[in-house]
Amino acid sequence: MPHPIPSSNQRVDQDTDGSTLDPVASLDPLASTPTAPGSGRRGLLRGLAAGGLGLGLAAMAHTESDAAPGRTRWQQEALGRSVIEDGATGDGATDDTAAIQETIRVVSAAGGGMVRFPAGRYAISQTLEVTEDNVVLVGEGAASRILRLNSNAAFTLVRFACDGTRAGRLWNVGVKDVAIGGGNVGQPDTPGEGALTLFGVSQFDVTGCYIEQPGGPGLTLQDSYIGTITHNKTRFCDDGLVLVGVSNALKITGNRFQINNGHGIRGPELGDSPLKHWSQMMGVVIEANDIEGNGEDGIHFGNCLHMGISVIGNYFELNHNPSRTKTGNGPHIYKVPHSGRTSPPDEFQGVTINGNFLGNRFPAPDNDSIVLEHGSQIVMLGNAYWTGSAISPRDAIRVAPQVTRWMAGPGVDGALQADGNVSVTDGGAILTSPNGTRFTVTVNDDGELTTTKL
Repeated sequence: MPHPIPSSNQRVDQDTDGSTLDPVASLDPLASTPTAPGSGRRGLLRGLAAGGLGLGLAAMAHTESDAAPGRTRWQQEALGRSVIEDGATGDGATDDTAAIQETIRVVSAAGGGMVRFPAGRYAISQTLEVTEDNVVLVGEGAASRILRLNSNAAFTLVRFACDGTRAGRLWNVGVKDVAIGGGNVGQPDTPGEGALTLFGVSQFDVTGCYIEQPGGPGLTLQDSYIGTITHNKTRFCDDGLVLVGVSNALKITGNRFQINNGHGIRGPELGDSPLKHWSQMMGVVIEANDIEGNGEDGIHFGNCLHMGISVIGNYFELNHNPSRTKTGNGPHIYKVPHSGRTSPPDEFQGVTINGNFLGNRFPAPDNDSIVLEHGSQIVMLGNAYWTGSAISPRDAIRVAPQVTRWMAGPGVDGALQADGNVSVTDGGAILTSPNGTRFTVTVNDDGELTTTKL
């Protein structure tokens, strides 16, 4: 709840070092004229509350001399620094690259904190690089936009990556409430390298960002893990979200991946990482996202090691959109065939696809909702399949013979395989053979299967 401003006869709180605390300004991470919060116990708590646990703990390792001129260390950590202070204009016509990069440098030198983007259009002529830990870019939603000065230029707009001078990776970084990419959705994608890339990053958060028309993928995670992607929106990108290399321990929730030219979410492929000879996707939750209107698959799983993947409670609709499609009709969720390689491994195991809405309105025989060409230990329960007029399981799931130990609804045995279309009914399943013949399949308590030709 909001903190009341003390009247003249109220006691003004003090920190353990004697500095005065404004109960409102000292706790507001976006306040423009904050009261010095000091560096005692309360200052630490404010750092933890405003910047996250990682930023608060990182602040403990730095001294007051680390702060930018005119600021205490705690102001720098908890309240951040506006790019306007270093000369950015936000007028959409001036090159703000140097000014923004200077703010990033000052905040990085202070041990981290928030780089603030007040409302404006920040035109840049080259990639904004974040190369140090504990730096978070914070805007004011769609009103704070980073875009190319020359719309035909080809470069990534914002990139988090180590500068190559130290071992390891970036830790505790993120982007919050910033719009990235072009503003005119009526124009086609310009040739570029995408909006936002996190390369070799751990413990990160990208939230509340609006990414559109960047001339490439919207958000790229390359060999980055232990992070959250929440409440973002991508539109008119090549792919909405691209995972490259090692992509472990990720929570992708509450996002809108819409009207992208390619996939809504594209998973890693073998050999796509310059850092490692293998790629993998493990311990990833994709939950409560709106994935619709994309030109290709809603979620595209490549040929690498997948284990412990949960696709839960998402809304899929109108993917392989004829107005944006590149490849013709296809599914909402697709796992490509096995690559034939065993080292590095190419597996799709321990996957749950539960409680999703999958809507198909395009009249195409191969526009199935879920297509699995390879995998094992897969559970698909409680999904709703919509054809435009009614919930229909017909032609909903297509599972290749290479898929083993899978379950799709009540009464379907985990050993069931089909090289045609599978739909789930209360009594078991309906299989469509490659020549179009349909069979009902039921299983008894002993696991024995019975098929009946329709």
